[in-house]
Amino acid sequence: MIEIGKPVNAWALFYGGLVPNWLMKRKELSPGAKICFARLVQFCGRYKYLCFPAQETLGEELGISTQQAKRYIKELKTVKLIDVKQRGFNQSNVYYILGHKWMEGETIEEIKNLKDLPDKQEVS
Repeated sequence: MIEIGKPVNAWALFYGGLVPNWLMKRKELSPGAKICFARLVQFCGRYKYLCFPAQETLGEELGISTQQAKRYIKELKTVKLIDVKQRGFNQSNVYYILGHKWMEGETIEEIKNLKDLPDKQEVS
């Protein structure tokens, strides 16, 4: 149960998309496009690198208009973080998450292999 006004463990409390650190620091993209990327990745789920939400659904999920969702998708496509393929009349597009040079040195596997991490210390 959440106690109003009391500290909560937000990491364990919430379920949702994650904006990777490598993406957060990029100045080439709007904050909205970064959140759109995180939501697309979350939609991929078991499909690993592709998803197919309708643009209307993406807009609803992000709390924006369909037109704004299209603009964010265009931003992501322009910097080659995603590719988009049309499936056909009255079908949603397929969105492919692409490998990108911005991701280098930032994947979970690479971070796990770092040797120079400081010892974990508790905050007092």
